Amino acid sequence: TAIVAFEERVPVPYDASSFQDSTLWFAAKTNSKPGFEALEKECWTLVSTPAWAAAEVERVPMRDPATGAFIPQSPEVLEAPARALLDAFAAAVGAPLPAHTYLHAQRWGSAMPAPLTHGRDADGRSDATKDVLG
Repeated sequence: TAIVAFEERVPVPYDASSFQDSTLWFAAKTNSKPGFEALEKECWTLVSTPAWAAAEVERVPMRDPATGAFIPQSPEVLEAPARALLDAFAAAVGAPLPAHTYLHAQRWGSAMPAPLTHGRDADGRSDATKDVLG
């Protein structure tokens, strides 16, 4: 997930949208939420697809493989996913985005969706279960 603050309005006719994309799953304009209309900047939350998120966690693990300790989510670690989500949003919009003043990502390694109940074992696992935190 990334949040981005733009200098100007993003040129789209919607406040939220889902996408048929390999990286970007959903985007929502924070300013459209009740109580947030007066924000100075136009802010958007960008949510990756589960498959892209799992691949990103595999590319840059969230736990130390030797100790199992969580690896701090430093700006250096988060820069690439934030930029990838912003680039995917720009491609989905199909027009140049305004300049942004803030861009930050958060990785949610424990938030991978699981299938509902069909095909799960007693531990809630299925053939679609993917271990991303070791």
